Amino acid sequence: MILYNILLKKFPYDAKTREELKNQMETKSPTILIKELPLQYKLELGDFVNKLLRKNVSNRLGHKSIREIKLHAWIKDMPWGKIKRKFFQSPCMTNVSFFLF
Repeated sequence: MILYNILLKKFPYDAKTREELKNQMETKSPTILIKELPLQYKLELGDFVNKLLRKNVSNRLGHKSIREIKLHAWIKDMPWGKIKRKFFQSPCMTNVSFFLF
């Protein structure tokens, strides 16, 4: 949900209460449409977010293993070894904060 919010500047669900949010998360599979994706982002990022937000857990990216996520086209070239050893510095440092309810 955080990536969806950062990309589109809105939440994937329009719930007003926690109960509505829970219900929507159980019944909806929000998707990012190609036309909604900011031009500077690759289509792979939209695919990544859409697959993470799938309602059916068994179809969700990463359901089988974290390796499935790491091999996705959008992040497959990340220096995972450097990140694990904490030798990687983020190319952008952003303070992202949001308030839900």
